[in-house]
Amino acid sequence: MSHDTPPVFRAAAAADAAPLASRFREAVQVGAAADYDETARAVWAASADGVDAFRMRLARGVTL
Repeated sequence: MSHDTPPVFRAAAAADAAPLASRFREAVQVGAAADYDETARAVWAASADGVDAFRMRLARGVTL
């Protein structure tokens, strides 16, 4: 499969926080399932439960 359109990168916007938090929780719960137990994943994933706090966390670094 070829892709003729190059990817477009942009800085994350405030409105991206909720969907990124959701993707983060999914990545932790699914992607880390083989390496971490349910309790550890639940605590880790919960760090994205507060969208405003997650937005501020993203703002501390470079988020594309």
